[in-house]
Amino acid sequence: MKVSELQIGDWVKISRHEKVVGIQNISVASPDHYNITTKLAGESYHRKEDEVESIPLTREIMDANLDGPDGWKYDGIRYTWANTFSKSAHLHAVYIEFVMDQAILCVYERKSTMSHSQEPRILGMKISYVHELQRALRLAGLNGLANNFKV
Repeated sequence: MKVSELQIGDWVKISRHEKVVGIQNISVASPDHYNITTKLAGESYHRKEDEVESIPLTREIMDANLDGPDGWKYDGIRYTWANTFSKSAHLHAVYIEFVMDQAILCVYERKSTMSHSQEPRILGMKISYVHELQRALRLAGLNGLANNFKV
C-alpha cells in the first residue's frame, strides 16, 4: 500500500502506536514523511510510509458492521448489503464471501428508467484489506457505505 494512494475515510493502522485510524487528510511533509490527520478529534501523525499499515479484512470486521445503520446482513455463507434508490431507480447489491479466509467481493448494479432497463453491471474482485473494500465501494458509487464502514 502506498500512503499517497489512500483516500479520505480509509481505515489504516499507525504502526508505532498500534492505533487504527480513519483518514481525514493526508499531506506530504517531506520526501519520506506524510502528515496524516484522523477522523477522531483531529489527531495528527507525522509518519514514514512503512509506519502506515493496511488493515486485513476479516470476518470479525464484517461482523462489527452487521445490523448497523447501513444494514449489512450475514446468512451463514456471505455478507450482503442491498438498497434500492427510488429517486434514480438504482438497485445496488453487495456480496462478500470468504473462501479460505480470502474475501471475494461482488457488486451488482442495475439502473432502470421509465423508457428502458440497463443491463446489470457487476464488479467482482478479491479483497484483502479494508481500504480496498472502501475503494471498491466508492468506485461503485456507494460512498456512504464506504465512509460509514466500521473497524
